[in-house]
Amino acid sequence: MFNDPTGMRGEPKDGKGPGDRETLIEGIILYGPGPRASRRFPSSQERNMVYLYKFGLGNSSKSFQDYFKKISQNQIHTMRVNIYTGSLGSYDSGTARAMYGLDDSGDINIPESIKEKLWDESGNAVYGKIKDNFATEASGVDHYSINGTFNPIANAQWMSARALAVTSNGEAKRMIVQTAVQSTSSFAGGAAGGGFKFKGLVSREGFLFGGVETKAPFDIAIQRAGFIAENKIQPWGLRIGSSKFANRTFNAILPEWNSLTNFTTGTIPKGTTFKFGIVGPQGWRYPGGNIQFNINSTSVIKP
Repeated sequence: MFNDPTGMRGEPKDGKGPGDRETLIEGIILYGPGPRASRRFPSSQERNMVYLYKFGLGNSSKSFQDYFKKISQNQIHTMRVNIYTGSLGSYDSGTARAMYGLDDSGDINIPESIKEKLWDESGNAVYGKIKDNFATEASGVDHYSINGTFNPIANAQWMSARALAVTSNGEAKRMIVQTAVQSTSSFAGGAAGGGFKFKGLVSREGFLFGGVETKAPFDIAIQRAGFIAENKIQPWGLRIGSSKFANRTFNAILPEWNSLTNFTTGTIPKGTTFKFGIVGPQGWRYPGGNIQFNINSTSVIKP
């Protein structure tokens, strides 16, 4: 197995591993034939072959890149094997035994096609696992624990750290949507049960815990309800349509603030500076959770 203590920057002289498989996945290139062959691994994975992983770090934060460089090839490969064996374990059942039978060693005779599929899926998942581990270490929150799932404060802390590991535009877009959905669900559930108090959590700008200033990594489609003032910083949100229920719920717009009869759509051009964050709740009926962008309305490209 290839071990690169420099942080996965080395590679064979010909630029490829010894195998003939090369799969490009978002941010990750997998070289070589895989782990040491055994009955539990696909038979196409040969013995004692160099296995080299290369990752694209994109525009991820320096903190994530520093974390990433400390991870060895052996650690990544072990992580992938653990993901694979965990998936394979789901076939250790009476149903699978009856369906596939047993091999000469008494193990369930799982078809090669299934093992190949699970091995490929483990390759797709390993980079995300590294990023999740970084977010857990950086935030001190286990996202998959009860606290990380149902506590909106813990969830927001983890998601903020996870955003530092974003390496592509597609991943960034998915993170925005995921953050909005999870934060809204957490706050709605907590508020309904009387478990959370909102006072002190929402900043004067309307953000949950405050916003972050950055430049748009790509064009962002947004909308705003109400009056548009040129040359003035105003709150905009991700496009969610003109439904009054959706806008009051996810954008936390109180009836006394806005009648929601006038909507303007626009686009934040790539490279434009703005502040963004999670829309803070305004009581249990209006939990927020969408992504809010505070930006000079003049900078927004309108239809």
